[in-house]
Amino acid sequence: KKKKYCRFKKSGIKYIDYKDADFLMKFVNEQGKILPRRLTGTSTKFQRKVA
Repeated sequence: KKKKYCRFKKSGIKYIDYKDADFLMKFVNEQGKILPRRLTGTSTKFQRKVA
């Protein structure tokens, strides 16, 4: 099984801008619900920041 890496740590992002809609759309499904960590591959810390 391949280990997932947090895309925020990988790219060095420290702050998630709530006004950047295009970026946040990667973490939302068609109904507008936030996708779970196991699908997005984010760490717990950054998943809370996205939410």
